[in-house]
Formats: sequence, C-alpha cells, structure tokens
Amino acid sequence: MLNNQSIFFNNNLTFRFNPFGGITPEELNQIIVPKSFFSKIKNLIESPTPIIIELVGKKGRGKTTHLTFLQQLFPHLPIVHLTKNNNTLTDNLFTEKIIFLDSIHHLSFQKRIQIYRHFDKVILTTHQTRILEYKWARQKHTNFYFRGLKKEDLQQVIENRIQSALLHPTKEKIEINEAYLSQLILTFKDNFRGILNHLYENFKH
Repeated sequence: MLNNQSIFFNNNLTFRFNPFGGITPEELNQIIVPKSFFSKIKNLIESPTPIIIELVGKKGRGKTTHLTFLQQLFPHLPIVHLTKNNNTLTDNLFTEKIIFLDSIHHLSFQKRIQIYRHFDKVILTTHQTRILEYKWARQKHTNFYFRGLKKEDLQQVIENRIQSALLHPTKEKIEINEAYLSQLILTFKDNFRGILNHLYENFKH
C-alpha cells in the first residue's frame, strides 16, 4: 500500500502545472530517457535495407513515447496514431516509403499485410508481437521489447518532468524521495503510465 507522500523533498518550488500529466510532442525531448536500444532503432531507420521494426509491450510501457520521439528525428516522415475510431490511412500516405504507425492492432489483418508489403520500412507499436504476420507478408523484421524499468531511469524522467513544469527554472537539485520511488516500482512494476497517473493524482504543490 502506497503512502500518500510527495515524490520530492524540495519545499520552495513553484509549478506552472502538474508535472506528471500529458506532455506535448515539443516537450518530449526535454523529458524522455530513451531505452538502451534507441540508437539501434535509429540506425535501422537510416539504413537502406527494407525492414519492419516492431516496438512491442504491454500498455503504459513507453512504446508510443519512443515512437513519437523517433519520428521527431525524421520529421519529413509521417506518423499515424491509430485508435478504435481513427483506424484508416489516407491515400497520400502510400506515396511514402517509410511510415510510423502507433497501435497497429486497430487495423484489419488484410490492411496490416498490405502495409507490410507496401512500405520499405514500417516502425510500429503493438501489445503482442506480430512475427507470424511479417512472415506471412514475407518481410524482414526485428522487434524491441518494452519491459522492465530501471530505478535510475524513472528518477531521471521524474526530475526532468519537475524541471519542465517549474514556474521559474532552477539550478537547485531536485531531491527525489528514493524510498517512495522504490515503493512505486514495487507496486506498479514497469507500468510507467501507471506510475505517472499515481503521481499526477497525488501531486501536492
């Protein structure tokens, strides 16, 4: 059972907004702590070899965040965030050779196969691996699993979020409550979104 306590000890910080809520794409580069395999994915996108790059993991593990940040490195390439109510691709997207697709499970099997075969590169997120589909489409593929959460990475993201939300920037060190941080990981495991939601709801400044 988590105690209702603050994630940091600093008492003199003034905030513009709750640091644990949603962020804009423009704020992402100030906050994200990329996974260790991030540079490998970037290199695969830049390589001339056609490939499907799968970011796979349960909800709340950071797949969409990383996909969005990756696309920001290639702003000329399209990204589509699919949902239950937004599950179509416009015709103009098929003039591209590379596409970023978030939550590809919202597309039909037939549409997914069409996409795998059409684009030189597809960088996608999914809750469960779709290796059998890639084999069906006869396309080269690789996957990166989003699981596990390092305490030091979580701490850095929290510090980054606090700094970005301050009314006045400060050089003061953010004193993180490390015991509470450990409790969060023990409770939520690697559910990063669950941790942020909890911190948002219990933010006290």
